[in-house]
Amino acid sequence: MKNNIPENLFKKIKQNVPLSCVDLILIKNHEFFLVKRDIHPYKGKWCLPGGIIKRGQKINDRLKQAGREELGIRIKVIKTLGFYEKIYRDRHDISHCFIVKTNDSKITLDHQASKGKFFRKIPNNVAPFHYKMLRDAGLK
Repeated sequence: MKNNIPENLFKKIKQNVPLSCVDLILIKNHEFFLVKRDIHPYKGKWCLPGGIIKRGQKINDRLKQAGREELGIRIKVIKTLGFYEKIYRDRHDISHCFIVKTNDSKITLDHQASKGKFFRKIPNNVAPFHYKMLRDAGLK
């Protein structure tokens, strides 16, 4: 988002307007992938990859972009899990969550995360917003 509008304007927008986002639950070999965030929100927590949908961008296109840019992979949507809403003190997110898969074997993280890992169980340090999504996906 930074590249499209000045940071100070984006800060005002996210304080006053809900943001529409996507979150991906990448499933592979009966495990799911989380990233350890290096930036806010949820810095230092395990999170789902995803991002803010830009004006004029279709949800499916944003999903594919998140797969390419945040994980370096091509994804295929398996299931639409639903939408989730989180109101922070300075931000309001409405996230569309999807279960996805990939045939790509190598994941390459972008600047937002220091590490990524496949899990069989939801870790203790998962972002609370993503915990419900993982549980609704049938993960424990």
